[in-house]
Amino acid sequence: GALIADVRIGKFLTILILSLVYLCGNAVMALTSIGAWFPASVSTESGVTSYQPMVWGPLLGLHLIALGTGGIKPCVSSFGGDQFLKSESARLQRYSSMFYFSINS
Repeated sequence: GALIADVRIGKFLTILILSLVYLCGNAVMALTSIGAWFPASVSTESGVTSYQPMVWGPLLGLHLIALGTGGIKPCVSSFGGDQFLKSESARLQRYSSMFYFSINS
């Protein structure tokens, strides 16, 4: 995410695009993890449909979430760092510690 933001399209557009990727990943996870929407098999003998979640949906969703998160985190953290002057290094260090504690816990 930081490489894309610095070299190609900037922080704002990187956050926007990768937030949409993250959003799509969450939607794919939510929609495909419910087995009743995507029947895996139909038993013809008894006429009962077996509703089991597909494996591809949650895996695709997790990959999209990982891609979105990996692109968003470095750009968002730099926004906070941009708010401090060079003379405020103690406040910047405190901000960074609190930011990474909250975003990773």
